Amino acid sequence: MMRKRGKGRSDRGTGVYAVGGEVYVTEIEDGDEGCRIRWAIRKTYLNPVDPAPVLMQLAESVRSVCQTYGLTQYTVGVTYAKEECFWYVKSFPVLPAKELSAAVQWDLALNCPYPDGRFGAGYCPEPDGTVKIAAVDEEHGPELAARFEALDMKLSALTLLPEEIPFTLGKDKVVLRGEGFLLLPSAAESLWNEGQIASLYAALSALRLMPDAVHFLPEHRRTSHWDWQKIGKGVLSFWLAAVLFLYLLNGWRIQRIEERLAEVNLIWETKGAEWAQMEKWQALQEENAQRDSVLARLSRERTSWSYIFYTLGVLNVPDVYLTSMEMKEDQALYCQGVAISYESLVEFLDLLEGNRVFFRESPRLERFEKGEPQGITFSLRLKF
Repeated sequence: MMRKRGKGRSDRGTGVYAVGGEVYVTEIEDGDEGCRIRWAIRKTYLNPVDPAPVLMQLAESVRSVCQTYGLTQYTVGVTYAKEECFWYVKSFPVLPAKELSAAVQWDLALNCPYPDGRFGAGYCPEPDGTVKIAAVDEEHGPELAARFEALDMKLSALTLLPEEIPFTLGKDKVVLRGEGFLLLPSAAESLWNEGQIASLYAALSALRLMPDAVHFLPEHRRTSHWDWQKIGKGVLSFWLAAVLFLYLLNGWRIQRIEERLAEVNLIWETKGAEWAQMEKWQALQEENAQRDSVLARLSRERTSWSYIFYTLGVLNVPDVYLTSMEMKEDQALYCQGVAISYESLVEFLDLLEGNRVFFRESPRLERFEKGEPQGITFSLRLKF
């Protein structure tokens, strides 16, 4: 699978295959219209009189081709023929991937002719159950990657060319391993031989991980299945969105706390005014109680209607009304009355009980019943 891309975008890969002093360069483009071959170029790169190392000449030749033909996306894949590598096939027991990798490295350490640690190596399981193991020397591995990077070209794949890469040629396309590549006019007149096909295979390896190839580059430098630029932008966008969300959330929470504090302050101010009013009322009640106590002491031995009316007038509760009074032979006053609610009646009884100084006996509720529409009727017995 090619790497995912956004609509209207395309990925380009440049493949390089060098053999016998000739370099084959093929550039492919994976876009919304499918895979297409933009350029297919063959060039002689080896100059016998040039003192520069052969692989430096190769890298510079590829760079020259890119500049000449306008290959601006320098994602490069290079593939080697088996003649350029040390390779062999060996059978191993069935092992997990991690253990198989360790076994291959141990086997290479015993058999590889290159200096210890100064080569690039890889392996690939074969369909018959064996494992193909290959290595390239330091010049063809890490040094070649460094030469491409010095020329601003990213070497994203370095592979061993498979033994067979079946292909067919059509009038306007090349079919490689069952996958069609449309030939653009710039590549229509190219000569497609095995070397050019090998460079097409290398171009594919620049854009995707080839599962049946031996990869010589370390894993962290190979072609990735992910578009890391898009992933980086996505992570950055997510991070910015998260920061913005937290900022707005905290702003909203602060606003809510400020509103709640304003409400609490208003409630406390209201409660403070109520407490002040209550304290004034309690002080007035205590003053009235003192006066009533004095009056009660002055008139304790003398019961008169004026005293009774005064007393009952003082002990007044809203929504409680006395409708009749009668003094009977036991010198007790029987009062009939009406209360709007039970709460009002209970408040009136509590007021009577709280002012026992006026009465010789505890006030007694003789009867009460609910009636319509007048509310609750009741009867009291008071002894002055």
